[in-house]
Amino acid sequence: MKGASKGVFALLILIFAITSFAKIQSFEQSPAFDPANDEMLFWTESAFHYRYAKMIAEGESIPAVDFRAQMPEGLPVMKQITVCMEWCAGKLYRVLTGLGLDVPFHRFLIWFICIFSSLSIPAVYLAARALWGSVVLSCGATLAYALLPLSFARVIGHYGREDFALPLLFLGFAFFLRALRSERARGVMIAAGVAGLFGVAALAGWHLSRFWFLMLSPFLFLLMAFTPRRDALFRALLVVTGLFAIGSWIVPVLVEKRFFFSGPMLASYAMLGALWIERRRAESMRPLVTAGIALAGSIALFTLVNLLGGYPEYSHVYALIRYKLQFLGQKPADPSLLPFDARILWSPPFNTPSIPFLIAQLGPFLLWGIAAWIAGAVLVLKRRATPEQIGTLVLYTMFIALFVLIQRVSSFVVFFLVLAIPFVFVSVPRGTKKALFFVFALSLIWQGAQDLLGPRAPIYSVARLFASEPAYVDPPNVGNNRRLLEWIRMNTERDDVILTWYPTGPMVLTYGDRPIVLHSKFESSVIRDKYRRLLEGLYNEEAVDGSGRVSLQTLAQMCIDTQTDYFVHQISYTLDLSDDSELYRIGKRELPVASAAAAMHWREETIAPVLGHRFSLVYQDSYYRVFRFESESGEEAAGTDSAASPVTDSVSSAAAAVRTVPYEPVWESVTLPAAARTVDTREIRDSRAYLDRKISLIRSAEGAFMAGDHGGAMQVLGELDRLCPDSEASAILRARIRRSRGEVDRALAILDEAIALRPWLSSLRFEKAETLLSVGKPVRAARAYAEVIERSPGHSAARARLAELAAKR
Repeated sequence: MKGASKGVFALLILIFAITSFAKIQSFEQSPAFDPANDEMLFWTESAFHYRYAKMIAEGESIPAVDFRAQMPEGLPVMKQITVCMEWCAGKLYRVLTGLGLDVPFHRFLIWFICIFSSLSIPAVYLAARALWGSVVLSCGATLAYALLPLSFARVIGHYGREDFALPLLFLGFAFFLRALRSERARGVMIAAGVAGLFGVAALAGWHLSRFWFLMLSPFLFLLMAFTPRRDALFRALLVVTGLFAIGSWIVPVLVEKRFFFSGPMLASYAMLGALWIERRRAESMRPLVTAGIALAGSIALFTLVNLLGGYPEYSHVYALIRYKLQFLGQKPADPSLLPFDARILWSPPFNTPSIPFLIAQLGPFLLWGIAAWIAGAVLVLKRRATPEQIGTLVLYTMFIALFVLIQRVSSFVVFFLVLAIPFVFVSVPRGTKKALFFVFALSLIWQGAQDLLGPRAPIYSVARLFASEPAYVDPPNVGNNRRLLEWIRMNTERDDVILTWYPTGPMVLTYGDRPIVLHSKFESSVIRDKYRRLLEGLYNEEAVDGSGRVSLQTLAQMCIDTQTDYFVHQISYTLDLSDDSELYRIGKRELPVASAAAAMHWREETIAPVLGHRFSLVYQDSYYRVFRFESESGEEAAGTDSAASPVTDSVSSAAAAVRTVPYEPVWESVTLPAAARTVDTREIRDSRAYLDRKISLIRSAEGAFMAGDHGGAMQVLGELDRLCPDSEASAILRARIRRSRGEVDRALAILDEAIALRPWLSSLRFEKAETLLSVGKPVRAARAYAEVIERSPGHSAARARLAELAAKR
């Protein structure tokens, strides 16, 4: 190996290692990470993926039909879900643990995600080298990719399939370009074979890989029309298409989705046919004619397949693109102008990227990207670009256009952006290149500094100048999710079915081990239909009897059909006023008073028995409410007393014992006039203000306590108790202040009162255990720590304390 090659190889290894390490560090600094406990680490789709990966890691088999993941009909996993990523991670963990690796699976998985996703870095280098033939330009593109947040931001805190598939897709693209540059037939076949294997693995790991291959079709048509390397193109395309065809009959999810008859495959068949005809006619057929025949053949095959039943895969996504073009990327004020599938897919990841997003994620490379496109267009017009470079520019243009419509494709845009930057250097005179390299180096240094500073970086301050006040409600935080899970584990049976919002369901399934109705894999039309039923159940205007009681028939019927035992309501169902709200997705702009959403939020006492069942409020915190759905012949649900006395320094355990559902102001803050048909949006904003005020007071009290200003903290807590008498945070802070003053009995009394109100919460019991330990009562403390673990089995701090106490005995 030559010295220069060794240097480049060492640089790539260094970039790869630093990037992987930086991702791991960022991941492990997230609020949900605990080195000894995997609980609550992931949410929504990531939690869904994690469950299957952990099954494999622990030696279990993924069920052919997973009934717990999709009640009552069950989820046919291998037919509808791509589990290649989970299988690879789980199997690798088993191999490494057999060789002596001794780390929890969730820590290994973080390393796996961060290291595997960094394989995109060598993919960028290989693709750039094949396109430009320059080591310097290829290294520059690689450094830019490694530093741009668009290439790594989605990895942190997630276990997503794209982080597994994107490196495979990009490596496949790089090796395909390498195959086209190979001088020997054997080299073409080997490089194309590697590209095909990477592609099949990506197809087995991520549904949207099929969309990537569809987008590559214009690139291939351009090569057919202009490349002089006809034999290399034919051989490479033949090998890749052959491997894809084999995979489409072997990989279960590809078999189920009929990938053999998909758009990319039909185009490949037509291209191979046209190239074969060209080879038979020797020199008498021009490349443009070959491309024309291939295009006509693709259209003919696509038409035939559609006449015979079609290939409906992702038709709902293509429909969304059509509607986004129709409405110029902005959601119409009237949601009924969009069909249901378009409304549910037009979610934040599928929104048009905002100016703050572009500034924060691209920084100065936004300007480099624009300059690259202009320089590339000039080179193409001057006929100074190779067919592969022209095709790359076309792909860059296509993904930019798609990015304007759908933010989710940002991972593809950044890949082609850095591959296009060399257009700038190739297009300028030799004397200007040094100055450009200097500016580019400054851009890399500046971007690296922004990455190191993180949220404190100046670029984020600039981005916030363009941000507008959001009308949406943030997703539940880790604390809300943990409280809900602790209650579910302590108060429901293992086979009780839970109906939740689709991102919350995987969390309940994975960490609560309870069967769910809705998961987050919307590739399935069954889930989209069930989600629509849920939204209809929440927002349909229901019948009201003479005494003002609301009959929630639509939601009750869904609960009966899905064998639901508990329904989880949340504030975003009612307080979200944005175009991304569930209300908008069902085609409404105003919330009916006589709807399940409004009744469950503000008027649970007006919910009437229906269809022989009733909804009984059994849990609430500042984000969630849980209603037990039971037969009217079942046991009566415990009542609530929202006007009960607050948790104060005066012990009132008897009063606390009466309250089974703690008071939360967010559920009581709206007055609904009897004659009103819809909820006034001003009232909804007032309800959100209550929640925001509570959060602000908690943060203020915590800040004062940490600063040692106990008097100031107590003053804020007094205001917090007037707003939210049953605040868990207030009880913990008051107990800490009393403990710091030596008033341990008062601290324990405050905690006992709070525990009587929320007996399922591990945080209160852990605080009590810490208090007991601090005053030399290890036996009682050990008992309290054991109670913490009973409610939260993965509570690493409680386990560590118990181990310390056991060692001292």
